[in-house]
Amino acid sequence: MTFEEKVEIVKCILAHDENYNAASEKFDISYNRAYDWTRKYLKDHDWNSLKDKRGKNRNKTPETELEKVTARYRELKKKVELMEAEIAFSKKLVEIQNRGVKRENKLERYRNKKR
Repeated sequence: MTFEEKVEIVKCILAHDENYNAASEKFDISYNRAYDWTRKYLKDHDWNSLKDKRGKNRNKTPETELEKVTARYRELKKKVELMEAEIAFSKKLVEIQNRGVKRENKLERYRNKKR
């Protein structure tokens, strides 16, 4: 839904004494969506509250030293978690590959060399 469509729907709901069922049928949206949009508008009485704000700060570059350090910390933490997962995966892979492989007892081999 576009911002303009949301505004139109909320205006319709408010004009018809907050009849969410009628609006949801007329505009083919869910009752909950109509209710949520109306509540968002009524909370602030600002149409901008209906705008989709997801992902707005995602590519924001850190400005202060604290933000830079925090971003670097998160980056390194993710890197460590990835490395730990790779190590665990490698260990598990070796374990699976070695299942059923008979190995000679190294201690017995060592004892036999001494004789």
